[in-house]
Amino acid sequence: MPPHPAFFIRRRVLGRVGPLEASYRFAADFDFMLRALHVQQLRSTYLPRELVKMRVGGETNSSVMNVLKGNIEAYKSCRKYGLGVSPLFIARKILRKLPQYR
Repeated sequence: MPPHPAFFIRRRVLGRVGPLEASYRFAADFDFMLRALHVQQLRSTYLPRELVKMRVGGETNSSVMNVLKGNIEAYKSCRKYGLGVSPLFIARKILRKLPQYR
């Protein structure tokens, strides 16, 4: 999944992807990119340069509970679009973020 601050799509394809899903408080960006890349099968291009500098943090990463909630939303989004992810998906993502809470 690409970082959301540097994820750009053309205006003409925005209608195919649709707006952010308002029911997701923490994973609306994840759901949007999942719809673009998986559901609509839009092609992506990697640009090997820094476009955005982003600090660690944000609403999702402000607490372990929010990280859990965000990953549950991401899991639900994956399941909604037919990606065969297991509940271990949530555990792996949370374990990756734990070091930032020292």
